Amino acid sequence: MMQKAKSKKRDVKNPVEDFIESLYWLEEKPEEYTEEAFAKAIQNGARFGFPAKAFKAAAVSAGYRAGLMKDKVSTNGMFHIQGDFVEIIGTPVIREDIVRVANGAPDIRYRGMFTEWEAILELTYDANVISAEQLVNLVNYGGYACGIGENRTEKGGDWGRYHVSD
Repeated sequence: MMQKAKSKKRDVKNPVEDFIESLYWLEEKPEEYTEEAFAKAIQNGARFGFPAKAFKAAAVSAGYRAGLMKDKVSTNGMFHIQGDFVEIIGTPVIREDIVRVANGAPDIRYRGMFTEWEAILELTYDANVISAEQLVNLVNYGGYACGIGENRTEKGGDWGRYHVSD
C-alpha cells in the first residue's frame, strides 16, 4: 500500500496527506502534504476543532441511556453548544490503524489523534427545564459514558473521553 500501486483500484497511500485530511482545521490547512508543511503550520499557530454536535450528542445519549432524561428529542431542546466547531487545544500526532474494509480485507488508515487536549464549550440552556449544575453533570457524563471521535467509549473503544473541569 505504501509502494507503487499495482492496480487502478487502489492508489498509493500518502500517510501525511491522510493524517492532515483527517483533522478539522479551523484555519487553512497546509497546501502541501508533507511533514515539514505540517510542522510549519503548527509553528504558525494552527488551530483545530471538532464538531460541536458531537459533544452535544454524547451528553444527550449518555443522559438518555442512564435514564436521566425521558427522551433524546426533549433533551436536545434543553441546551445548545454554540458554533459549528469547538476548538481542540492541543497538538495532534499521527496514528496508524489497521481496519477491515467492506469485503473483509485489511487496510491501513492514518489519522490524527490528540493525546492530551482540552476544549472550552460555550453553552446556552433553558433554566426553566435544566439547572446549570444538571447540565454540567450531563456534559460530564457524556464524556465518561460516550466520548467523541473514533474508537470512543460509546462504540466500545477507549478514546475520546473527557471530563468537565474548573
